[in-house]
Amino acid sequence: MKSKLSELDEKALLLRYAKGDEAAFRVFYERVSPKIWSFVKKRISSLPEAEEIYQEAWTKIHRFRDRYDPNLEPLPWIYTITRSVLTDRMRAVSAVLETAFDPSALEQRSNSLVVVEPSNDGARTGELEQVLSALPEDQRELLQKRYDQDLSFEQIATSFGVRQETIRKRISRILQKMRRSV
Repeated sequence: MKSKLSELDEKALLLRYAKGDEAAFRVFYERVSPKIWSFVKKRISSLPEAEEIYQEAWTKIHRFRDRYDPNLEPLPWIYTITRSVLTDRMRAVSAVLETAFDPSALEQRSNSLVVVEPSNDGARTGELEQVLSALPEDQRELLQKRYDQDLSFEQIATSFGVRQETIRKRISRILQKMRRSV
């Protein structure tokens, strides 16, 4: 049976898996999982985080397998689910990181941002201080304007003479860089 299954394409395997065929799932998983793992690892440098996202993606694939549209190719469908998991995870991390930058807890000292009041966790505050101090001055200045001075993206863009979208992207990249460091 397994040899016949290995002759099937990914679409046929996924359709059989959607109907409950465990053997088809095993063949499908063996064939597709390295591609999904590679997709996740290219985007997430932390091995534990990548493993969690990978597992969550497969959980969603399993949960939504009966919703697979046979008019679609399986890999793009799976990549879309995996990208959704990645996006959700990044949004959650971003929300946590942004709340760590309580504007009332930031001040400028020697042209650098430091946390002056502990948040919920002193160790976390220390980590943030280290990450902030390692940033280039122009990046600290952007964060200061956004979180210390509570300026809108539009106000910051005007002060730098660039588009609002440019500032959003720069701050997003800085926060991503910081997430990888914490």
